[in-house]
Amino acid sequence: MTDEEHDAARVLGPHLVRVERGQRLEVRVTALAGPRLVVGTLAYTCDATIELQGPQPDYFLLIVFRGRLVCRHGKRYLELGSGAVVAASPEQLSTIRCASGSLFRVIRIRPDLLRARLAPLLAFPPEGIVSFRPLVRSLLGDAGPLAKSVRRLLTGPPGDRLTRHAEEVLVDWVVRNQPHQFSGGLRRGGWDSAELVAFVKVLMDSDPFSGRSMTYYAQLAGATLAELTGAFQEDGCLPHEYLRGVRLDCVRRFLLRGEQPSVRAAAERCGFRDNAQFNKWYVERFAEWPWETARRGRVE
Repeated sequence: MTDEEHDAARVLGPHLVRVERGQRLEVRVTALAGPRLVVGTLAYTCDATIELQGPQPDYFLLIVFRGRLVCRHGKRYLELGSGAVVAASPEQLSTIRCASGSLFRVIRIRPDLLRARLAPLLAFPPEGIVSFRPLVRSLLGDAGPLAKSVRRLLTGPPGDRLTRHAEEVLVDWVVRNQPHQFSGGLRRGGWDSAELVAFVKVLMDSDPFSGRSMTYYAQLAGATLAELTGAFQEDGCLPHEYLRGVRLDCVRRFLLRGEQPSVRAAAERCGFRDNAQFNKWYVERFAEWPWETARRGRVE
């Protein structure tokens, strides 16, 4: 078994891959396995049919970044194009057909994590398997902040706080947005304050440059701007203050790594146009001038 085939087995579990006679199969895989999630991105060089072998203990989330997939979800076949996402319970997902050049992500969620994130939304703890309906939803495209927060599961260190945080945000999104037999009994009224702040912080950490206003992040979270502002105030800051801190952290990384030709270029790359105000915020956050950081980065 090659390294790529081994990684594919980590992502998909036991499976067989079938191709048309005469076609040469290659697979490219990026995988990360943690105690609660297994995340992987796969691309096959030719049309392929993936047959999952049972029993599969975990829940599946399929996200298509490029190309076209057809999956068998229970007794139905679902077609997924770019930006599509579908969730499946253990044993519901049996076959995945992917077109040549398709790029897709598979996320396997441990049952205890999914039940733990679902339980607070119900009046009673869920029992047995959570069965997802065969319905395809959109994940905002592969450039969306939520998709980028999922990427952090692949690129972030396994013990990183954001990685653990992003796991919970992802599963929260699944149980709220992918229909299942408990959907009708979910607690209404949207996020509570702590959940809303946690969700938006992950979006800001993952993609701090797309939003031109706080309304952008409020809409992604399904909240009003007033609800978002109030939730952050309860957490001890305002949403734009948190986002400013994330962007200042980005400037600091650029300076330490020498990835921009000047302090001004790094600041403008991260959305800071007023040089005097930027310097003030930078010193308040890091207790040194940005050019001192840049000088230390060049020395190191």
